[in-house]
Amino acid sequence: MLYFAYGSTMTVAHLRSDVESRGFAGDCVAGASRASLGGFRLRTNYFSVVHKAGACNIEPAKCGRVEGIVISLTESVHDVLR
Repeated sequence: MLYFAYGSTMTVAHLRSDVESRGFAGDCVAGASRASLGGFRLRTNYFSVVHKAGACNIEPAKCGRVEGIVISLTESVHDVLR
């Protein structure tokens, strides 16, 4: 299953660490490549307790574009990250 990562999860090392903290093996994250998501924009609209700082979501925006990466994940890991 493909997962679009943006912001702090754009590095494979960070995403693997996040996955491992949720009880999965880090090697289930593989195959990162550049990607962009048209029709969306970043929005800093919540506080991350983990990072103790503001954090971003993506939201629809007609002329927007979010840069990120696409990573291959197992379905169970994808469900946990959602």
